[in-house]
Amino acid sequence: MKKFTEVVDVSEWEVETDIGYVDINKSNKTVEYIIYEIELEKYMIECADNHILIDTDGNEVFAKDSHGLCIHTDIGPQRVISVNNTGISEEMYDIQLSHHHKYYTNGILSHNTTVVGGY
Repeated sequence: MKKFTEVVDVSEWEVETDIGYVDINKSNKTVEYIIYEIELEKYMIECADNHILIDTDGNEVFAKDSHGLCIHTDIGPQRVISVNNTGISEEMYDIQLSHHHKYYTNGILSHNTTVVGGY
């Protein structure tokens, strides 16, 4: 199955990461994925089920499997308090970084090896 439907050059953009700001090379529009709402104590993210979050031990965790885990955020560790499959499908966006693969999405440390919700 083809994952990307469109590639956009966003080489003038940067994203905040756990090591500072990093250049973004491209933004890839994806096929439709079901939206999952991941709620932490102070943050929320809408993303694909296989969006990767980083737990406080540095492990990569799929969003759909994150309930109850402590996730790394820009304000410190936060526990995932709910994972909700909305049943709604939508095209999403994946970003390709110039180097480094972790970045903050709505304050939550994410990894860009799979689909990222563009919210």
